[in-house]
Amino acid sequence: MQQAAAERMDLTFRSFSPFSRQLPSPIQDLDRISMNFYWCWQPEGAALFRDIDPELWERCEQHPRRLLAETGELRLWQIAADPGYLSRLKEFAAGFDEYINSAPKDDHTITATAERPVAYLCAEYGVHNSLPNYSGGLGILAGDHLKSASDMRLPLVAVGLLYRYGYFRQDIAHDGWQEEHYSNIFDQGLAITPVVDESGQPVRVMVHIRGREVQIQAWLAQVGRINLYLLDTNLPENSEVDRMITGHLYGGDSETRIVQEKVLGIGGVRFLRKLGVKPSVFHLNEGHAAFSTLELAQEYLAEYPDSNFAQAQKAVREQCVFTTQALAGHEVIPIAGTLDWSLTPVNCTAEAVFQLVAAAHPDLVVVGNLHNMEQPLDVLELLASHFYTVFIMHDQWLLTGRCGYVGTCEKYMVTCDAACPTSNEYPRLAPDKIKDAFERKHTLVRNCDRLLVLGDSHWTTNWARYAFFNYQPRQAVVELDHKFQTIHYGLDLKTFYPRDRQECRRQLGLPEDKFIILTGSQSIEDERKGFRFLVEALKIAALDNVMVVSFGYGASIVEGVEVHSAGYVSHPLLLACYYSAADLFVGPSQEEAFGQTFIEAAACGTPAVGYALGGIKEAITDGITGRVVIKRTPEALAAVIAELYTDERQRQLLSTLAPIYIANTFSFQSSYHSFMVALDQSGWLNLLQLNPASKFAAHLPDLTQPTVVMGENGQTLHSVISGSGVTGHALTGFSGMEPPYPQLELESPSQWLLWPEGEFVVISSKSQQGSLVINCRNISPDQHLEIWRNGQICLQEQVPCSDIKRRNVLSLTVLLEQGVNRFTLKVSDYQIDESQRKLGLLIEKIEFEVCSNS
Repeated sequence: MQQAAAERMDLTFRSFSPFSRQLPSPIQDLDRISMNFYWCWQPEGAALFRDIDPELWERCEQHPRRLLAETGELRLWQIAADPGYLSRLKEFAAGFDEYINSAPKDDHTITATAERPVAYLCAEYGVHNSLPNYSGGLGILAGDHLKSASDMRLPLVAVGLLYRYGYFRQDIAHDGWQEEHYSNIFDQGLAITPVVDESGQPVRVMVHIRGREVQIQAWLAQVGRINLYLLDTNLPENSEVDRMITGHLYGGDSETRIVQEKVLGIGGVRFLRKLGVKPSVFHLNEGHAAFSTLELAQEYLAEYPDSNFAQAQKAVREQCVFTTQALAGHEVIPIAGTLDWSLTPVNCTAEAVFQLVAAAHPDLVVVGNLHNMEQPLDVLELLASHFYTVFIMHDQWLLTGRCGYVGTCEKYMVTCDAACPTSNEYPRLAPDKIKDAFERKHTLVRNCDRLLVLGDSHWTTNWARYAFFNYQPRQAVVELDHKFQTIHYGLDLKTFYPRDRQECRRQLGLPEDKFIILTGSQSIEDERKGFRFLVEALKIAALDNVMVVSFGYGASIVEGVEVHSAGYVSHPLLLACYYSAADLFVGPSQEEAFGQTFIEAAACGTPAVGYALGGIKEAITDGITGRVVIKRTPEALAAVIAELYTDERQRQLLSTLAPIYIANTFSFQSSYHSFMVALDQSGWLNLLQLNPASKFAAHLPDLTQPTVVMGENGQTLHSVISGSGVTGHALTGFSGMEPPYPQLELESPSQWLLWPEGEFVVISSKSQQGSLVINCRNISPDQHLEIWRNGQICLQEQVPCSDIKRRNVLSLTVLLEQGVNRFTLKVSDYQIDESQRKLGLLIEKIEFEVCSNS
């Protein structure tokens, strides 16, 4: 695996090396035949290469260029002297020349011409395995499109990306786990040539990415009569990060995917323009090339400066064709109110949300949590009035005046109104609006045939039926019962799985000798989350050497119980490490519609404990994934915790059974099945003419970055830590994000490192070496900074103090391990602000830069 990681990070620039072997004169046609993939869908073409050396042909994985390079000189002269072979080669070469040189098809039904061809854009092409530029079905289909277009003599030009490491290959290790590895495709003698202009200079275009211009070159692969141009950012003029944009097919995080799609969509259009190609239509195969529409719109607005975007949108729509091959035949387009939860509530109109949804022309709209919207009910009403809409009921908001959980209040049984005792709690609603909201919600559920309600547990669904039908006429029970169904959530089992407990503790800086109880509640004041019950239970149990690790919003100082606050944990991998680091997960919630944290913990092999109320009884399978506490008292919770604390054998049994049960019950496939069952039982499966999937892709595709209603498409900056193939998160000792201060030449958000120290983690997708570069401002005259890792000091420097506008840059060479890497920053001095914060250094950014020779 270390060798594979090193291969992935080999940044040595590869220039094009043409095939240099001199073949015997009688068989020189093999050279040019091997440079056009026409041979690969002609049986005689493959046979010509295979018959040179069948054993070597298989060892080369049917790669004709490698075969010709590795075949011995004697064998080449043998076939060059074989009359039968030469006759076959001559016949095939003549047919190949005739095929390539034939005129375009004279068909008046085809609007595309050689001067105005179809431009075909796709992220992957499965032309042949000797051009490893595909991962599965989408690529194979795209490759077949090119072959068919060639055979039909259709004027078409194709654009994609050249991934220098392609898609990963896999082996199955002795322990049954998949091991992935990559190889540099430039070492495989590809049948491609660089695209150059009339003077022999490479044709290049530029795209603005991450605040800088990225240069793009292209390579030509000939697929019969079709030219396939593969764009490539691996140029010495680009930074190492930008050179790796076209590094891996479907690799990296969502940011990597977005910048790859910008290269394909924007770069693809610009490259065709640079070649002088004027497409009659742009065929976008899947959404990876969607940025091309923005480039076309920009071209239109530049050509017609007096026009508006709506006119540009209309013009672009008329010249684009879109096809999709999504998982299970369903394309999923995510839309979010905001990706920055600090902006709650999102101040936008229901009409704005509707327009975003309508632009996707959906067959079905699935609505989740609307609490961060300022007009949630308006949004739901407008969507359900125009589209078939599924509302995922994750709490009780839909059938109350405003609250997510009713607690002991029973006003929803009659009418919620201005007398609501909790109108100021989340999600807030002015008292004078509560009665109207209550009545509108019930009217919507009763009268809207386009609305289906899916509870996230059977308990949630049954409560919804009870709350709704208690307020409705008796005949409505039979007529409307089908409106309430149940769905199971799905977990990403590639993220949530058992990890080595001690290694996770080391990565997170947690003690290895403690009995750790993880909980998702932190505040004594939050009665619903029940943190007070856990604290009281631990005091009753009086167990030795116990530490509580809590995550979430808020924090509490508790006497008599050692509590470590992890803060709000947003990264799934980091959250999975916390689960795996714990001996038990305890969720003492007093109200819960389901409780996803219970199944996440169980998936990671950590037994879950919770009260037998609400949907928790479905999230915890007693004796399989954890333990359910029957009585809702601290004493009962203390007894179960104490039992599991002392009974290591029981904990180990639960740790073994839990991940197996979760994988079978809460996988994405199981969630999909429950969704189809719900649609079937409600009658919507036939209504919408949906065809359930009979099988699933081995590797589920990532969702595209959500379109957001509020702000830019992309997550608001919540961390100053970033870099190539990494994400970063502050654990302790950092302030919240500071806004940009243009007057201080700080155009992006920053974060204070508080005295005396702060801990942060860098989560890396792979093992890689590079530099951790810290950009900071200092306001203390005698400031020293230390960087620690794994209990050892790595760097100690004095930080100058002259002007807050002065940027100080410190660099540390590090080898990141795959997964979580923890660092500690220690400062010697501080200044106190008006909020009594002890400000050490203002951190502009902590960036990981990959070393060129790593």
